[in-house]
Amino acid sequence: MLELGPQSGELHAGLGEDLAGAGVDLLFTAGPNMARAYYAAPEAMRGAHRPTAAELEEPFLEALRSGDVVMIKGSNGSRMGSIVAALRNKAALPRTPVEDVNQC
Repeated sequence: MLELGPQSGELHAGLGEDLAGAGVDLLFTAGPNMARAYYAAPEAMRGAHRPTAAELEEPFLEALRSGDVVMIKGSNGSRMGSIVAALRNKAALPRTPVEDVNQC
């Protein structure tokens, strides 16, 4: 969503309501654009927002509980791969072929 142009802010802000409607329990976001989604989401859904993905790793990992289902979404420009790596290290998860393709 980094490449959305002039409508980027409005489109990011619209995510908060959509994610709440989808039943998301906690939202963790990084970067200036995703701040719009974070603050548009219901307060009870806000896990943490940080300026960068690297800064988001600690609060994200601290919030994880056994049995949680996690979705990590971000363009290569948002550097969300560091969150995936931190999650993998915490859980000692093996790489999947899909992740290998997406890292290219």
